[in-house]
Amino acid sequence: MEAAIETAWHTPLSRPQLTRDYSPIPDVWGNETRLTQVIIHLLIHAARTDLAANSLQEVHLATRSEHGYVVIEIAGSAPSVASDALTRVFEAAPELGGTGGIGLGLPLCREIIEAHQGQLEVHIRPDSGFGAPP
Repeated sequence: MEAAIETAWHTPLSRPQLTRDYSPIPDVWGNETRLTQVIIHLLIHAARTDLAANSLQEVHLATRSEHGYVVIEIAGSAPSVASDALTRVFEAAPELGGTGGIGLGLPLCREIIEAHQGQLEVHIRPDSGFGAPP
């Protein structure tokens, strides 16, 4: 986690305040480089979300063990995806909103996570952006 944070927070678009809430988790077996890339991408995405907002900028990173799985939650304080577009966030397509990407980030992240027998989900909290449902 800390290696991903260090890389993500040195990018020019990554300036929101970062809060951490690490609960004990079991070891995760897999390709450390690929899993770190996913976390970096999601942190940068959450940071870009917050920079586009005109409010307090914060990204929250939490880990926990749930029903035998490791859960990593990355939540931004402002949504970047309209709720009607939520069903399409994992489609490879030109990104909406002019962020300059090619729209492959989330689909590739999902592919990496699924290759590790996991799943990647996106939720929009009505109160403040992305994260797990309340």
